Amino acid sequence: MSLRFLVCGGALDFWRVSAAILGLSVLLVTGVVTWKECLAEGVAWDTLTWFAALIAMAGYLNKYGLIS
Repeated sequence: MSLRFLVCGGALDFWRVSAAILGLSVLLVTGVVTWKECLAEGVAWDTLTWFAALIAMAGYLNKYGLIS
């Protein structure tokens, strides 16, 4: 079974976000990456925050019928 099949979901119903969190967790637990190094990536956290806000806003706009 390939990693692409696991990450893309399919029959296993394994979401991409879950795979990303699992991967980060493995990197943190094994010591490959430290939490301090993760926090130092300010631009990445800003991007994640903006995308999360935009996706949430699009979800609510769709829910209330403003966009389809």
